[in-house]
Amino acid sequence: MASSEQVKEMFSASRGASQWDDMYKGKPSTFEQHIFTTRRNYALDFVANNFDRQSSILDLGCGAGPFVSELLRHGYQCVATDYSADILANAVKRIESIPCDRTPLAQSDCQFIPFASQAFDAVVCLGVISYVPDRSKALGEMSRILAPDGQLLITFRNYYNPVVFEPLNWLKGLFGKVIPSIHAEHTGEFVPGAFLKPQAIKCLLEQAGLEVVEQYGIGRGPLKVAGRTVFPEKVSIALDAFFQRCLRWFGLSSCILGADVVLYRCKKQLNSSRNGN
Repeated sequence: MASSEQVKEMFSASRGASQWDDMYKGKPSTFEQHIFTTRRNYALDFVANNFDRQSSILDLGCGAGPFVSELLRHGYQCVATDYSADILANAVKRIESIPCDRTPLAQSDCQFIPFASQAFDAVVCLGVISYVPDRSKALGEMSRILAPDGQLLITFRNYYNPVVFEPLNWLKGLFGKVIPSIHAEHTGEFVPGAFLKPQAIKCLLEQAGLEVVEQYGIGRGPLKVAGRTVFPEKVSIALDAFFQRCLRWFGLSSCILGADVVLYRCKKQLNSSRNGN
């Protein structure tokens, strides 16, 4: 199956597209819900702290709309796109009760973003880049549509999380066994949703004319043995909150070692040729 068709199938109604909507409903009861909700809340704070309500904002790969719906609810001027028509249907339902001057949702491929150059003050791309066959092209498009003083917030699952928090993976690696969640980084093949190496993404961002000015990690854990979590979900969530407080206390909030999700805040490089595109 072609890579684009793989992604489309993964987020189709037949494969449970509604689960991405359910992920953000109510108080998190699983560790994955916890990190996804924390990621969304960080992105909301990013916009609130850096942009006013007249700024142009794009939610690129919006999924079921948990981020764009909150922006609209708070009066921001924003649009959102996603590759999957099925998951966009969930986003429509999420925002249909929010007054909007125009339909803020559109279907598109982030390798070919259908907006003019320098059109946006902020681009937010949460958990999307690992589902894109040509990451370099997608990041180049994100750079193209950013205003010269615009900012990009991008997140992805961290290659090193299943290494740090599942000790048996160390032994598997020593004996050359494949670790399913991260093997794509070794083989070079495109595996939708693969965990990615932070430094590799940082290099691609720089090649696209973007400078990482801040980094942040979400989700220390959950500890696993043989694929099974050691602690109950609520305990894993509480431990992560404790780890995060410790990092703040010691001034290490930018540490991404072992984090489940890595966030990069980026600005255009002043000497980048893409600034004039």
